[in-house]
Amino acid sequence: VAAYVELHIEQGPRLEEAGIPIGVVDSIVGVHRTRVVFVGQADHAGTTPMERRRDGFLAAAEYALKARDLVLKHGGGKSVTNVGVVRVHPGVTNIVPARGELVHEVRGPDRETLARLDRRSAALARRVARRRGVEVQVEAMSATTPAICSARVQAAIEAACATLGLRSTHLYSAAGHDAQNLATITDTGMIFIPSKGGRSHRVDETSDGDAIERGANVLLHTLLALAA
Repeated sequence: VAAYVELHIEQGPRLEEAGIPIGVVDSIVGVHRTRVVFVGQADHAGTTPMERRRDGFLAAAEYALKARDLVLKHGGGKSVTNVGVVRVHPGVTNIVPARGELVHEVRGPDRETLARLDRRSAALARRVARRRGVEVQVEAMSATTPAICSARVQAAIEAACATLGLRSTHLYSAAGHDAQNLATITDTGMIFIPSKGGRSHRVDETSDGDAIERGANVLLHTLLALAA
C-alpha cells in the first residue's frame, strides 16, 4: 500500500466557524476508556441519616465533575473528556445507591498527555472514594494510540487545494478513523470538510452538497499526485 487518504466530515465546528472549506489533518487522537466503580452501601433512603450514608452514586457524580476539571487543567488544551455511561445499583428510588459505575473516556493527540491523565484520574478516583467512605475499582477498558499523518500526504492535499483555489488549514482529528489504523503500515492522511453546525453522532448530522463535491475533488487530485 503506497498511501492511504481518507475523506471525512470534520464532525466538529472548527472549519465552519472559520469559513475554511478544507481541513488538512495532521494527527488523530488516541482514545482511552476506563471503567470506574464506586462501591458503598445500600440503605433505606428515608430512615438512614444523611451523614451516615455511603452513597456510591454521589461518589461517581463527584468524580465525573472533578475529572472534567482535571482534563481541562492538565490536558494541554487539546484533550477532551466524557462520561457517557452511568449505572446506579440497585436503581430503586427508596434505596441509597450501593454502587455507582461509570465509563470515563479521555481523548487527545499526545500519547504522554493521555498517560498522565490516566494516572491523575486514577488518583482522583481514590481521593473521592476516601472522602466519601466508599471503595473504588478502576479498570482500563481500551486504549488507542494517537497517529501522526504523513507529511508527504499532507503536502499533496495542500497542493490539491492550491490547484483548485480552495483555502485550507491544518487541524487534528478529535475522532478516531480508519487512517489511524492504516498509519501503522503506510503513509496516511485525511481531508476534512465542514459539518453543518458542528453536529455529529445525532440524526441531523450533515454536510452540504457543495462541501462534499469540494472534498471529493481534493481527494481526486491528491490521489493523482501521490500515484504519479
